[in-house]
Amino acid sequence: MLRFVVPEGRLAEIVPCYHGSAAFACVMLAGGAIRREGVSDAEFTHTTTFYAMAGGRGGVEIPIVSVLAVLLAVDVLIPLTPKAIVLEGGEAWSSPPVGLALNIGALARF
Repeated sequence: MLRFVVPEGRLAEIVPCYHGSAAFACVMLAGGAIRREGVSDAEFTHTTTFYAMAGGRGGVEIPIVSVLAVLLAVDVLIPLTPKAIVLEGGEAWSSPPVGLALNIGALARF
C-alpha cells in the first residue's frame, strides 16, 4: 500500500510585540488556507480548508555594532483548528498539537 501525503499552507500573521532593552515577547495569531492531498492504492483525496493558530514568540536582540544586531527567537503555536488527512479509513497525517520554530535573523536600524 502506497501512502503519500502533502500538507501545504498559506499563512498570514498578526504579531504585536513588547520590546525591552534586549529581550522581546510577542503574541501571535495566524490563519490561512491549508491544502491537503493524499494518495494511496485505493483513493485520492484533495481538500483546501481554513486553519488558525495562536501562540507566542520570545527572543533576544544581540547587538553587533550600533546599527546591526542578531535576532534569536522561539515561536510556540497551538492549532485552533486541528486538521487531518484520512486515507483508506485510517489517519495518514494530522496537525501536531504544538508547533515550535527557532528563528535566527539580522536586525538593521537606519
